[in-house]
Amino acid sequence: MNSLSLNPRFDIFRLNFPKELIPNEIYEKWSKLLNKNNKNVFREPIDVINECIQTIEIPGVSDGVVEQTQAMRNTQTGRVEPLGKVSYRTTQNPLNIITNKITVTFRHMYGFYSYFLLMECWYYHHSKTTLDEFTPFIVIDILDEEGHALYHIKLSHPIFESLDSLSLSFNKVDRSAETFNCTFAYSDLDFDILDEA
Repeated sequence: MNSLSLNPRFDIFRLNFPKELIPNEIYEKWSKLLNKNNKNVFREPIDVINECIQTIEIPGVSDGVVEQTQAMRNTQTGRVEPLGKVSYRTTQNPLNIITNKITVTFRHMYGFYSYFLLMECWYYHHSKTTLDEFTPFIVIDILDEEGHALYHIKLSHPIFESLDSLSLSFNKVDRSAETFNCTFAYSDLDFDILDEA
């Protein structure tokens, strides 16, 4: 059976943020905390971030059409009357009408490690003075049923744009799986088709 005739699975993707997302001084500080008393399964801060990824939202495209009302002269009355609307492809640059942002949903974990580690990274990235120091790219792998990458979606020059708020409450004593969102803007998107796939 042709695999393209199957419905897709939305859970076979992989997003591993590069280690460069976490600056060295922050990486060292959080590594000490994670390795304290040898109690944590995850020993590397970037592994904490990548393990907590739940969903990725890639915005669609829109506003690619403009409508113009056409008119005709009625030969019987001599009046100009509306004929109807005609759709045309927009004259805008496509790069100006797409949203170059992705939203990544992360799972909260014990001690809110993932949240506060990302918050510290946000502050660090926004205190930088040159674009050269930002994480160079984010790669999303689309996988086949056996876990092999079919192709990469490469987002170039991402900028850590936003982080959801966190609400702590003495009234909330039960454990529950909760999430938070981070938004990353990027400059360019490219598809890298793998020859061996």
